[in-house]
Amino acid sequence: MLILLLVATAAYLATALMAVVLLGRKIIPRDAIGDAVLPHVAVVVAARDEEKILPVCLDALLAQDYPADRLRIVVVNDYSEDGTSGVAHEFAQRDGRIRVVDSATAGLQPGKAAALAAGIESTLAGVILTTDADCTAPSHWVRSMAQHLTRAGVGAIGGPTTVSGQSLQDKTQTIDWMLLLAVAGASSHAGRPITAMGLNMGFQRKPYDLLGGYESFSRSPTEDYELFRAIDGLPGYRSRLVVDPALLMVTQPVDTLREAFSQRRRWARGGLRASPSTYGLYILAWSANALPILLLFFEPVPALICCLMKLAGDAAVISRFARRIRTSVPWRAFIPFELFLTAYVVLMPVSLLVAPDLKWKGRRL
Repeated sequence: MLILLLVATAAYLATALMAVVLLGRKIIPRDAIGDAVLPHVAVVVAARDEEKILPVCLDALLAQDYPADRLRIVVVNDYSEDGTSGVAHEFAQRDGRIRVVDSATAGLQPGKAAALAAGIESTLAGVILTTDADCTAPSHWVRSMAQHLTRAGVGAIGGPTTVSGQSLQDKTQTIDWMLLLAVAGASSHAGRPITAMGLNMGFQRKPYDLLGGYESFSRSPTEDYELFRAIDGLPGYRSRLVVDPALLMVTQPVDTLREAFSQRRRWARGGLRASPSTYGLYILAWSANALPILLLFFEPVPALICCLMKLAGDAAVISRFARRIRTSVPWRAFIPFELFLTAYVVLMPVSLLVAPDLKWKGRRL
């Protein structure tokens, strides 16, 4: 088993080095487009019980430096049980760029996929962007996404995201998001896109329609991941996760690390449909985290050395990603993050096997 640990650690460090190199590549310049030829864009926000934070999201979207006559914001109230609908309608009365779709009134199936599909169906825009109600977009987000999506052959893109909050628990989630997106971004820069997240995602309307829309992925707990990969599989289109600071979205942390674990369970369940190369990354991550624990009682010195080397690899990737998106790493949360990462990576396969059912926002997925 010691040999397995040494091999896994060496492979993990090699992968980390590759990620650092790939994240150091220059960003492909966005096409400079005059306002007169910018595409019509619809931003779709599916909201469920987001009364308190929806105003911040909508204020940020209304402040976009994008021509008002080419921007539509669609808020889909997904069977909220609080005042989300009232907040959305109040904003719609104040600004004509906002349209509200109520899932209950429209008789939609419960669920985010159905909500997103209805929001997209309500607009004729050729470029669709999606974000969540607990997210805050920078003022140039819509323009930057549109510029990336006008490049020939680009069917879908995702952008980087960071987590707000000042507590140690919040910063632990921040670093975890950094590492996850760093790996996904590096893989995308290598021409092998893994995933994007619907809270910071955009796509062309044509490939979306060719795939049958979000209705085709309504059974998946990660409809954004499924759509992103499906568009990349269409002839003439490609999907990319672009680590561009101009696309940096800010999201709210979940309240507890237990909820964060549930969130990652949902992501992992969706990731079961990944490519063989992505499964290789899964196995490598599990081995590099689990084997040092298993060997700690039998070969403590090699196990500790390999553990420290693994931490060094993580730190290098996280640091490079932070420089790429022009932000800082909350290093005081690095050790808590590593403990959290090790726990959920090691336990995830057993968790999904023993308890495959998922619950998110009060719904069974």
